[in-house]
Amino acid sequence: MNALRERRSEEFRAKYRTADMLMVDDIQFISGKEATEESFFHTFNELHNAGRQIVITSDRSPKQMPMLQERLRSRFEWGLTVDIQPPDFETRLAILQSKAEQAQTLVTSDVLELMAHELKQNIANSKAVSTALSRMPALREHK
Repeated sequence: MNALRERRSEEFRAKYRTADMLMVDDIQFISGKEATEESFFHTFNELHNAGRQIVITSDRSPKQMPMLQERLRSRFEWGLTVDIQPPDFETRLAILQSKAEQAQTLVTSDVLELMAHELKQNIANSKAVSTALSRMPALREHK
């Protein structure tokens, strides 16, 4: 998107319109940005017409982006729309148990349950989880 911002549209076209797959995270940020929407519209069409894969993520559905051009909104709705919610308690607990096993760290179930109650967002990739689990042995030694 820097190429678009810096008016290097030919560079953008050459790079993204020939890709086998395009993944765009946080697409909601182009909403209301006319030139960016225009360029992305043509990129989307070119890739779609060539049978390429397009994956778009957003923190809201296309219908919840009022500033987004209707023609883009309709294209975004062509595909599969999935509402991904944070994991529930049992799933967070299972993730923590798995991470503890991977770190070869013995952690009591009550500690893992407390962590599962407190950590609700991005638990699978959370640096805090990895750091906490890696420090468990050191915490036990300092009792």
